[in-house]
Amino acid sequence: MALNNYRSFANCHITLDPLTILVGRNGAGKSNFLDAIEFTKDAIEQSLDYAVRERAGIDGVRRRSKLNRPTNATIELRIAIPEGHATYGFTLRALADRKYDVSHEQCVVRSSHVDCSYEFRSGKLTSWRVMGQPEPGNLVPDRLALTSLSGIPELRMVYEGLTRMAFHNLNPDMMKQPSRPSQETRLARDGENIAAVVAGLTQDAKKRILRYLNRITGLELTELKHKSIGSFETFQVSQKINTSAKAWTFDAASMSDGTLRALGILASAFSNEDASIKAPYLIGIEEPENALHPAAAGILAHALLEAAASRQVILTTHSPELIGEVISPDSLRVVIYEDGESKIAPLSAGKKDLLQNHLSDAGELLRLDQLSPDPEDLERQHTAPSLFDSL
Repeated sequence: MALNNYRSFANCHITLDPLTILVGRNGAGKSNFLDAIEFTKDAIEQSLDYAVRERAGIDGVRRRSKLNRPTNATIELRIAIPEGHATYGFTLRALADRKYDVSHEQCVVRSSHVDCSYEFRSGKLTSWRVMGQPEPGNLVPDRLALTSLSGIPELRMVYEGLTRMAFHNLNPDMMKQPSRPSQETRLARDGENIAAVVAGLTQDAKKRILRYLNRITGLELTELKHKSIGSFETFQVSQKINTSAKAWTFDAASMSDGTLRALGILASAFSNEDASIKAPYLIGIEEPENALHPAAAGILAHALLEAAASRQVILTTHSPELIGEVISPDSLRVVIYEDGESKIAPLSAGKKDLLQNHLSDAGELLRLDQLSPDPEDLERQHTAPSLFDSL
C-alpha cells in the first residue's frame, strides 16, 4: 500500500499482513491510515463525490503542505486475486473553489491467466490493454473509471476486492435498537444492522462466536438467534443459569455495551465465507478493546488471529493486553507523528529482538511508550517509487 499526501501522511509505502495492528499515540495518524483504505472503498462502491463529502471536502482528504500550498492526494493498493495480484491507484488534484479532479487513475491485473491494464489522465483514456473489450470513452474528470468498468470480468475481480471490505467503530446504542429488515450481511460501521448479520450466520459461525463470547464475558451463553418484531428485527441470546432449569433469554437492549461490541466484532470476523453472501475480504476495526475488561482483550486477540486465517484484519489499538504475548511482532505497525506528518513502519529491529527473545512483551513496551518504528524502513519509504513502477 502506498500513500502520498493523504490527510496527515506525506509518504507511505508499506506492506500489510493478514493481521495488522496499528499502534501509536493519540493523533499519530492510525485512523487516517485506515481511512485511506475505506476512502477507496467508498469512492468505488458509492461514488467519489460521496467519499469526498463524507470527509468534509477535498481539503479534508489531501494533506496541506508546510508551505500551505495545495497538494495532490494519491492512494495505491495492491490486492491478491486468484493466482496473481492487482494494483490499483488514483490521484486527486485540488482545484479552485474546493473542487477537484482525478488527475490519474491506473489499474494493472496480473495472474497466471490474466494480463490487462488501463490508465486515465484527467478523464482521458491514455492506455487500454483488456483483451476482447472495446476501448471506453473519456470520463467526466471527477469520476473513477473502475466503477463503470466493473462489468468486465478481469476488472470485476479488482472491484470486488476493493469493495468487499467492512470498517467498524461500533455504537452499542445503535446495536440495541430494533432495525428495519436488511439484506446486507456485512456489518455496518456502527453495527446498526447487527440483526441482519446474525440472521445470515451459519451454525458453525454462531458456535465460534459464542465460544469466544463466553470466554470474554464469563457467561454461559447457549444460543444466538434472529428475532422479528413486526416490521423490525433484532436478535436474542440465551444464557444458562445454574439456578434455573431453563435458559434465560435476553434481547439486545438488555446486553452490556462491552458484550455488544465484542459480539459485533466477532460477527464481522466470522461472518459467512460463502462467496454468494459477499462476506468481507478485509475488516478494519477502530479500538476493539473499548468497553471491554482488560482480561478480555487478549481473548479477543485470539479470535482476530483465527479470523485472519480467512480474511485480512486491520485494527487500531491502545490496549497492552490485546497485543501482549498473543500477537507476533511482525503484525505490529508503529505510527508516529513527526515534523508535521504521520509516518508508519514495522517495529524497529531492536524492539523486535526484545520480543522474539522473550525479554519483554509488546504490551509492556506499549505501556512504556517504547514501541518504535524501524528508522531504516522509514528512510526507504521516503524515496520509494510508485507501486506501478515495481510491476
